[in-house]
Amino acid sequence: MKILLLYKDKQVREVLAFSLESKFQLDVAYAEDVKTAIKRLDDPAEKVCLLIFGYKDFFSDVLLYRASKRQGFPSVAIIEKDSKELAKAKSSDTRLKFVLLTNLIENVYKAVEELITEKAIEGMNSESEFCRIKTNVLLLTSPLKGDVYIRLSPVKFLKLMRQGDDFNDEDLYKYTTKKKIDYLFLKTEDSVEFVLKLKEQIAALMRGEAALVPVIQLEQVGEGVQPETMSPDQVQPKKIVAVKKITLPQVLAKDPDSVHEVLHEMSHRLGFTKEVQELAKVSVQQAVDTMKRNPKLSSLLSKLKRDKEKYISSHSMLAGHIACALASQMTWTSEATYEKLTLASMLHDISLRNQELAAVSTLDDLEEKKGKFSQDEIEAYKSHPLYGAEIAKRFTEIPPDVDIIIAQHHERPDGTGFPRGVTHSRIGPLSTVFIVAHDIVHFLFSADVSKEFSKEQLMEFFEKYKDTYTFGNFKKILAVVPKLDSPAAEN
Repeated sequence: MKILLLYKDKQVREVLAFSLESKFQLDVAYAEDVKTAIKRLDDPAEKVCLLIFGYKDFFSDVLLYRASKRQGFPSVAIIEKDSKELAKAKSSDTRLKFVLLTNLIENVYKAVEELITEKAIEGMNSESEFCRIKTNVLLLTSPLKGDVYIRLSPVKFLKLMRQGDDFNDEDLYKYTTKKKIDYLFLKTEDSVEFVLKLKEQIAALMRGEAALVPVIQLEQVGEGVQPETMSPDQVQPKKIVAVKKITLPQVLAKDPDSVHEVLHEMSHRLGFTKEVQELAKVSVQQAVDTMKRNPKLSSLLSKLKRDKEKYISSHSMLAGHIACALASQMTWTSEATYEKLTLASMLHDISLRNQELAAVSTLDDLEEKKGKFSQDEIEAYKSHPLYGAEIAKRFTEIPPDVDIIIAQHHERPDGTGFPRGVTHSRIGPLSTVFIVAHDIVHFLFSADVSKEFSKEQLMEFFEKYKDTYTFGNFKKILAVVPKLDSPAAEN
């Protein structure tokens, strides 16, 4: 199932597409004109369930198409202002909704929800029923705020643990080490409570308050019985035999990218709700504190993994730490600077889901690999800096300029970058820091990720980019790259 978007303004179209994908967990396809739209609508393989279009440019043609369908095709028309002429159309066709361009995202959400409630869109739910959560993160949300499931197939889930159960080290060992299950699943309706609990735990741990984690003795389920084959009534009660304390470093040492993965998953499942925003802010503060306590890059990178299978979260965490290290060497060491760079690192690829696509660095790289991706994926990739910038604008109480850093993170000093193709003179100083950090991360991932970080890699990067970063702030920042493994500058 997918939504087809027919709208001329590219920026509005792309921001709306990301918002719809995040909210309704459906692919959004583009059409440049009515002819292409009708072709996709009439193709059963496209599985289009809803058309969203611009009233001003396409209304008459779309009406003709919808009239050819016995009941009309579920559609949302975007209008710039209301008028008396629209009143008759609004009242006579319940499968056609009109929304104002002002407050567009919220208005489209409401219209689509109405069509779902009215059963106008077949087979579409307003929310995906389940969302995944990193298994080790459950340690920080115990006792569980909702039931936890394992996925047996794309549509079948088995309940493993109930709301109120304690998740402990033995559970973690059983699922991640023995069963190789890195992700379990929650009901989407319960995920907000998990996000709130995780935020509270991280905030407490940052204050030095160790979390209490139960050590539990598992009752025997039966010889040879696997979690995947258990029925809910076979899950045996557990007995708490001890309680131990854990600290944030202990949790994150096992998987430093885990909190970012939760943030990434929940943003796609829930949208950027107040709770998800709060989790992002607490995570930013934790990362900044880590940088301030242990600023040597080699020390930071020894704790951060380069995992190509989890590229989005892994490289996002690395980019934030390296950007802060670069800023420190430039003596830009204010708390606000670190917060801006770290939040930008968490949000810059937040709209992407394809790990391999996220690892693409330049338009030339994208051209070489375009056969691996659909046209819709390619278009979404080219615009993802603007998506992330739009998300940053929705955050409340964050430092300014984060959206600019995100919007510019794929620009190049010579103007060959995207999405706007600006040159070094129009790229902000912190954006420049982040671009260089992002390039260092891409360089480190291109190397053998099994090898530990070394100073030699920094020199290799310096040599590779010395003829590229020859302009303004880029040249100045490149000059401090060889010093990155030195202690950071003092505040």
